[in-house]
Amino acid sequence: MTGIMTSKEVSKAYFIDTNWLFIGGLMIAVGIENTGLHKRIALRALLLFGTSPQSLFAGFMVASFFMSMWISNAATVAMILPVVNALMGELEESEISLLREKRVNETIEEPGTNQSISGYENPALNMDSLESQSNNGESQQASSVVVTQVNLRFDAAEETITKRMELLQQGVTVGVTFAATIGGLCTIIGTPSNSVFVALYEELYPQTTQDLTFVAWMKFGVPVALVFVILTYLWLIWLYVKSGLCGLKTLFACSGKTQDELNTESVIKSEYKKLGSMRWEEGTVLVVFILTALLWFFRKPGFIPGWGQLFNGNVSDATIAMTMSFLLFILPRERPEFLCRSQGRMFMHPVQPIIDWPTMQRKFSWKVALLLGGAFALANGSTESGLSRWVGDQLLFLNGLQPWIVVLIVSIIISILTEFTNNTALATIFVPILAQLSQVLQVHPLYILIPTVFSASFAFMLPSGTATNAIAVTYEHVKVRDFIKAGWMLKNIGLVVLTLSINTFGKSFFQLDNFPEWAVLSNNTHINSSSSM
Repeated sequence: MTGIMTSKEVSKAYFIDTNWLFIGGLMIAVGIENTGLHKRIALRALLLFGTSPQSLFAGFMVASFFMSMWISNAATVAMILPVVNALMGELEESEISLLREKRVNETIEEPGTNQSISGYENPALNMDSLESQSNNGESQQASSVVVTQVNLRFDAAEETITKRMELLQQGVTVGVTFAATIGGLCTIIGTPSNSVFVALYEELYPQTTQDLTFVAWMKFGVPVALVFVILTYLWLIWLYVKSGLCGLKTLFACSGKTQDELNTESVIKSEYKKLGSMRWEEGTVLVVFILTALLWFFRKPGFIPGWGQLFNGNVSDATIAMTMSFLLFILPRERPEFLCRSQGRMFMHPVQPIIDWPTMQRKFSWKVALLLGGAFALANGSTESGLSRWVGDQLLFLNGLQPWIVVLIVSIIISILTEFTNNTALATIFVPILAQLSQVLQVHPLYILIPTVFSASFAFMLPSGTATNAIAVTYEHVKVRDFIKAGWMLKNIGLVVLTLSINTFGKSFFQLDNFPEWAVLSNNTHINSSSSM
């Protein structure tokens, strides 16, 4: 309508290679959720780390961090938070039940509660009887006072348990949300903004000699995210459990468990036992998930020749994602009869696949797929209209600053803006602009763009910044102020970790010291559909 792009050019942006990569990852996430594998992973992590409050934080955060590396952050949080709520509810109910049993036992054991008065003697004719009655009344009054004191003490203890479990549940919920956001930094498919950036990078720099493959991204993203999530864990257990570095010691302590920890362990084991042994469908999805990760990793690992060379470069990460997700529509949900030791005829009834199309229609995040396509089209439009070049030219005043200061300023601005808008939209708008800025400043584009994209995921304070925060605040025990209280520090921690990382091992890994020849932008660079799956 505006004449910047034709409808045909806009439509092409919705079907580029990176979009299919993300769609394939979302489809595998549907398979994991549909079989309940996510709950088994979360409970197993808790059993592995232990049952102290610090261990509960670690177990849930590790499960969230790991899952969000491979499926979207929002999907991870949506799958794990119900497990958190159910388990915390069981723990609180169990502790209160034990306390009430103790109350009953202690009340019964109090002296004087079993005394009674005989009504068959005439107290007027028996002075001993009068004295006995008087003593009995005093005893009953003293006993009543004791019982009241016991009830008050146990009421206070029950209220303390409720408040402690509410605070713990609040902290774990925030921890799971933050861990999912940080875990999304590890891989290209971890969050949409990463996928958008890779697609824009390939289109802006078609002659690049530095491919951002799945492995190349992980070599930088995983170390950054690991340091970040460990510091996040320490901050949260200090904030919610009031323990700092000793929280790490608790994870590896060999001392005996307290009664509360034994009770927690019993509840977790009970929940895990309800799952039973791993079902065929869970095992199938787990195998597909592991194979997908291995195929991504070894397609072009960098340190050895990858299997992708067998296809002359015609296979991309999106090819793997779509192929493996397609298998979930074929592989059976139940163990095939020819693998069972039965004497009857085989295949006497149809077998449902792991996921069918009605399930996919219901659970697949179509809005995310459309959001990605719209982001690519928007980036295309900003480049075609000349907006990116114009804004980049307006930033010439930064030319007199040291490059690391420019990167820090840009990262701070993006990390603030991401609290109020979607990280995908931020990456879409700013990547072309900052690509132009890198050319103006004669700085390696990755030196500016990678911190920009990572900072776009630093939405830790407001629900408007990311879907993970929005999902968490729908639970009544978590408020926006809880995210503000915990998130302001994480934003600062993230900026420090990111700045140090890109200026240390990031420089040597990406060879960021010089402005490469392939980084010169052409005037008509735009997103197209030439990338093959």
